[in-house]
This record gives sequence, structure tokens and C-alpha cells, in this order.
Amino acid sequence: MPLAILDQLSITFARQPVAVLDQVSLHIRRGERVGLVGESGCGKSLTMLAMMGLLPDGARLTGGTLTLSGTDLPRSAWGHAARPAPGLAMIFQQPTAALNPVFTIGDQLLAVARTQSENRRAARSKLTGQCLRVLDQVRLSDPRRVFASYPFQLSGGMRQRILIALALLRRPTLLIADEPGTALDVTIQAEILALLDELVREENLALLHITHNLGVARETTDRVYVMYGGRVVEHAPTGELFRNPTHPYTVGLLESIPRLDGSGTGVGIPGNVPAASAMPPGCRFQSRCPLAEEACRALEPPADQGDIPYVSCIHPVTAAQRETLWT
Repeated sequence: MPLAILDQLSITFARQPVAVLDQVSLHIRRGERVGLVGESGCGKSLTMLAMMGLLPDGARLTGGTLTLSGTDLPRSAWGHAARPAPGLAMIFQQPTAALNPVFTIGDQLLAVARTQSENRRAARSKLTGQCLRVLDQVRLSDPRRVFASYPFQLSGGMRQRILIALALLRRPTLLIADEPGTALDVTIQAEILALLDELVREENLALLHITHNLGVARETTDRVYVMYGGRVVEHAPTGELFRNPTHPYTVGLLESIPRLDGSGTGVGIPGNVPAASAMPPGCRFQSRCPLAEEACRALEPPADQGDIPYVSCIHPVTAAQRETLWT
């Protein structure tokens, strides 16, 4: 049974009746690494913020359920919540912005450790020990020096490891990583991704990895969900998705990647993701799709019901079409 099941999540914003997220469903098991990919503005981060109870002001949860470890969470525990549900933790983008510059790393770790302690009056020395252990767990040398440092005194890679440490202090079963290597050079990014992979294996965590980098998704995930315009448009095991993409949008994303062998520079998808208020009727991708016809404008493709593989398209791309679809 999956550890976490998000079913038919829908979100609107004030004065905007169109669903920004529309019937988004996903599931993830312990020890599994699942990717969530798509262009900026497709709803990846908003989906995760909903799960963490961190929806922005004005966002309205209009449908959906979240099940964690076999328990259906009440709406008060996610969407808009005072704190994330037990078992959930998130690694945020941009460690420089996520860490408070006026407090030491130790102060910020202790604040999280205290909220997780059964005894809110636990001795500082005991909580400090927990924090030092988690700094060691994320492979930071000299944890005591890091504990006493301010964020500006540390490198970007060290700050990213500290965000992982903060998440681990919550003792998560599901770890959500939102673009964890975006602001880092490729060498440090590879180290961070390898660390997350180790933690999944060692702690038997479920990892939900949000990324726009398809190369990263290919190397670090077991299954991938592709999002467009606030909907899941394709879902498959990672190897199958990259070998045999069947949604025109997924094919376009893969064709957009520059080829290192010099055989091509990458073909971009024309246009941009429409604003939620300007989404076309029927298939949300139809205004940019080379295969679109009248039926695509009249009919909404069916939502994901948990099938693997799944494609939200009435004209799935064939192998013969794939080579020339975006040329």
C-alpha cells in the first residue's frame, strides 16, 4: 500500500473560478523516489505546498484528499495548517532565502528540534546533541563549527545540507524536495542528490522530488509524473517515460533538451503555459499542441485514476510520430 496518496486535489484562487490545480493525483511508497516535472507555472510547487499545509493566502482547497500511512488527514492538517502533518517534511528551494540570516544554524535547528520533542522543556544539551547528530548525518564535517555559524558564513552546498538536516529533524516518512540543487554548481548538486538517494535507502523514506531538470529526474527517480497547466498529463516508470513518452507535451519537453553529441540543439515548445484565467477549454495543452484538433478543444481528457502508465491525451503520440512531432 502506498505511504502517501494525494487524490483529486483541486485549488482555486480568490476571484478566479478556474482551477489552478485540477484533479491532481499521485501516490508514493516507502523507499521509492518519485519525480514531479514540468515547466515553471505548471503547479508542481503548489501541489507540494498544499500537502505541507502551506498554501498561500487566497488559495482555496476545493477538492481532494490526502492519505498518509493509511490515515485520511482532515482538511485542518493540510492545505492551510498551523504546521505540517507528522511524517511530512520539505526541503525548500534556495537555501539562502530559506534560512534566517540573523540566527545561527544552531538556533534554527534547535527551534525545530524543540517542536518535535515530546518534552518541550527538554534540556538544551540534549536537543543540541540531536542537532549535531543530524548535521553529521547529512555529511557536514565539523558539526559543532557549523552549529555555531551564521548562514552567510557557509557555502551554498553546506546551506543546502542544513535544509536537509532541518527536514530530518521532523523524523519524516515522506520527504519532499523542491528543486534541491537548482542554485548549486553541478558538482555540488550531484553530491546533494547522492545524499538524498542514500537517505532514502538508509532511512526507508519516500522521496518526492520536484524538478524542471529532466536529466536529474532520469537519474534519480523510479517513477515520474509530468504536469502541465495544473494537471497531471502523463505518469509512468522513469525508464518507460524516457523510452516511450506518449503525451505531446512530454515529447516536447524531451526534445527541448540540448544533445551533447551535437546531433541537435534542442527544439523548444512554442508559446508559454497560459495563466489559469486564460486556460483554453478541453485539453489545456491544445493551444500549443501540433496534434490538436476540434475534439481536443471540446473534450477534457480523463483525470489520472492511478493507472500506470497513464496519459491524459485523446491522441497519444506513436513511435512513428515521435521523431518529427516537434521538428
